[in-house]
Amino acid sequence: MRRFAGLLFAVIAAACLMPLGSAGYAKDINAPLIANDAMAKQMCPQICKTSGGKWNGKWSTPQGRATSVCGCEMPPPPKEPRKKNINAGPISDDQQAKKMCPTVCKSEKRVWEGEWKKSDSGRGGMCTCYLK
Repeated sequence: MRRFAGLLFAVIAAACLMPLGSAGYAKDINAPLIANDAMAKQMCPQICKTSGGKWNGKWSTPQGRATSVCGCEMPPPPKEPRKKNINAGPISDDQQAKKMCPTVCKSEKRVWEGEWKKSDSGRGGMCTCYLK
């Protein structure tokens, strides 16, 4: 029983220490030529902030380039909803929806699973598209 309680505690503790949500990603953002660390500490935080990120302390001047890059930690991209209604223009019936909706959904990198509805105004149609 003690071993089980100890194991259970370890699992719960590990779960509490895991980061929530998806992590961001590192991205090199172009910058004017940076000569040294002091100059990078002045320029890179603002360059990263302007691009929507935060400077991660790294920078470099790629060989053969007259410019430098600042290493920026970017936030994770927003999650898209699994299901999305997309305006498809006038749709009068199921037959027309079967012709139009697969193409509408494909243009959004989604798939059509047979659902559609009239738009709120009643003049158009909305295809219900799902993430692949």
